[in-house]
Amino acid sequence: MEYAPPYIPGGNPDPNAPYVDRDSPGGIRGSVPPARAIEDPQREIGYVIDKVLGDGTFRSAQDPEDTTQLYQSIIAAAPLITQNLTINVTTSGSPTPADPFAGDPFDKLSSAFAWLRLRRIMGNAIVTIAMAAGTYSESVVELDLSHPDGLSVKIIAADLLAAFPIRANFNGVRATDEAMLRSKWAVKVECAGDGIVVGRSGLSLMKNIMFIGAGIAGGIYFGTTESFNDDFGGDGPASGSIRSCAFIGFASGILARSSGSASLMDVVVCHCAGIGILANDNSYIRGSNVFSIYNGAEGLFARDGSKVEISGTGHFDANATTGIYANRGEIYMNAATSGSITATANGIRNVFGTEFARISLAFLNLNIVGGGSVSATVTNDAKIFLFSCINLANLSPTDDTVGNNNAYLKVL
Repeated sequence: MEYAPPYIPGGNPDPNAPYVDRDSPGGIRGSVPPARAIEDPQREIGYVIDKVLGDGTFRSAQDPEDTTQLYQSIIAAAPLITQNLTINVTTSGSPTPADPFAGDPFDKLSSAFAWLRLRRIMGNAIVTIAMAAGTYSESVVELDLSHPDGLSVKIIAADLLAAFPIRANFNGVRATDEAMLRSKWAVKVECAGDGIVVGRSGLSLMKNIMFIGAGIAGGIYFGTTESFNDDFGGDGPASGSIRSCAFIGFASGILARSSGSASLMDVVVCHCAGIGILANDNSYIRGSNVFSIYNGAEGLFARDGSKVEISGTGHFDANATTGIYANRGEIYMNAATSGSITATANGIRNVFGTEFARISLAFLNLNIVGGGSVSATVTNDAKIFLFSCINLANLSPTDDTVGNNNAYLKVL
């Protein structure tokens, strides 16, 4: 459409001429609008209404009694979410559902994320991605939720089928442990690559999902997928909360990087090829009832200015190298009762601090039976403090002794 100037017999030499009102006393006849000045705007507005609110055919949505349809069309077509919205994900959904706003379901998380990344979430609106029970297969490289409004997004899956597992439910055999976890979670997501990548802002909450990895990528990232020391990447710092989730069979389970942060409650990480839980590059993780067991490297690793706090209950057992490890980082744990947090039977040692690390553990069980020969080791100006911990064996250095390069270990 273009501007239509007033009608003048013989043609208007000025295509931008303004319209003027009639003024009889002043001798002004007033402008005569050409037909297209009236018809064209109506047709253009009607076209928008029919395309956005209807099926695209002429008059499919036009309502002579509703004078708000143009506004409705703008809101519906614009990439803005202005009020609370629930997006459904079901195993029978579509990659491109007709109307997600009306509840038409997506087929998997990657499809919902792709749609959501094209939209902004305004004001106090919350978007909830509701996942129905079932097993979802993801073939994408990563489930990318690097959204600037990610802290306004929740992923809530169907309730667990049975009680959250306890330590005694695991026996260390990958297939057996996976079958046990699958029997407890109603929603399973099988990942060919990375699980969730949370960048730019964060994720308000993710709840009730079991992620199964292919051993080649991370279960969930808060912040960039790359180490700050290598390549910062484009995702940036991010934060979020995880509750009642499990990650099994990834290269690493949970990673907070580049000033990322994560809050964990009732979370299992197991049978990963490398590190179970990593806080790196000035990141922060806090949690309660956190499992990081049977992993191919460390159970929990805080490094390069990062900090981890675990309280109540937790298990960091039977990892191939070290259960709890800090290198230029800090780890603090306080068990609810004696032995309710464990770091036992790890392959080399249960606790290790080095390079100016600080580790403070209260009421932990550090039994070495079934693993390496050392409960705790400290080197290179690191410090370890063990408050009322039980089953201590072969501490290095011995209690209240300065060890390698001014390292220090104290039992209280």
